[in-house]
Amino acid sequence: MVAESLLRILNKLRGFAIERGTFHVPVLGRTSPPVKEDTHLPAHDAVLSPLLAKAVECRVYGVSRQSRLFGLLEQIGERRGRVWHLDLRHELARGYEPLWNAECEHRGIAIASRLSLEEMQPILDRCGCPDAWGSRHQLLEGNSKAAVSYCYEVAELGDAFAFLIPGSNGLEWIDVFADKERLPVLWDQAMRKRLGGSAAAATNG
Repeated sequence: MVAESLLRILNKLRGFAIERGTFHVPVLGRTSPPVKEDTHLPAHDAVLSPLLAKAVECRVYGVSRQSRLFGLLEQIGERRGRVWHLDLRHELARGYEPLWNAECEHRGIAIASRLSLEEMQPILDRCGCPDAWGSRHQLLEGNSKAAVSYCYEVAELGDAFAFLIPGSNGLEWIDVFADKERLPVLWDQAMRKRLGGSAAAATNG
């Protein structure tokens, strides 16, 4: 009975994710302590670096001139209006940890990455259990509307996945965006290590 109840809940969350076109996964763990801004984390290598390796675009939204991040972004990006476009030829993870660890110093970091489903599996395996927002409005609580809209645009084109690091919580979690055909597959991949292969397959109903 407990297992059946759990599967019903997970199926409901999966349905919410498909309806919203996005879900989120913990990257640092649900009870992760505050991270010092200069700390290099395992997640930088296991999650962030693979996303950036296949990235076709990386944008940082809403950084003020008074922020420490502004100076870092001048080294690795170009400012167009209020949005920074990072130079993907540059090493972006190591040496720029304050950008990825920052909380409440930007309004979202959006990464558009052309990863295959096979390449996504080890990345999602390093993250926690997926979850779905109750409404799209919740995405706007830590991100700019422009950042969220860009991620949906990338997903709808179907050529890449989009990933959004929230401005409010840094790498505590990442929002995942994909087209309607591949988002359910990504959800099931994210569930693989949580339930095991047979249980994850049951969520396909």
